[in-house]
This record gives sequence, C-alpha cells and structure tokens, in this order.
Amino acid sequence: MKIAKIVIIQFVTRVIVDELDSEDFVIAKATKNIQEKIHNGEVGENVENIFEDKEQPYDHGKDFKF
Repeated sequence: MKIAKIVIIQFVTRVIVDELDSEDFVIAKATKNIQEKIHNGEVGENVENIFEDKEQPYDHGKDFKF
C-alpha cells in the first residue's frame, strides 16, 4: 500500500569567497555545493523530518506515474 510522505531537508554548506564578493556570487557558489551533494546522494544527513501527509493523502488516480 502506498502513502504520501512529507520529507523536510535542510542544506547547510560552507563556501570560501572573497570579502567583497556579491551576495549573488555567494549564493551561486553555495548552490553549486548543494547540487553536488544531491548528485552524490549525500542528503541523508540533511533530513530533518519525515512524516505522513495527512492533509493530502496518496491518491492513486492523481499520483500514479506511468
């Protein structure tokens, strides 16, 4: 039997940048680090919580993927 789950993941990453780098540059560098974590399957340590979605439960007709 399938059920819907909510998964809360929070990423924290450290970047080394120049003191005067823009916030956009820092965000871009952090995003690249986080994308690498996802690509490498390193998300387990970032999972904060997993719980059943009782507000929008699994609907086979709507959620079924071909």
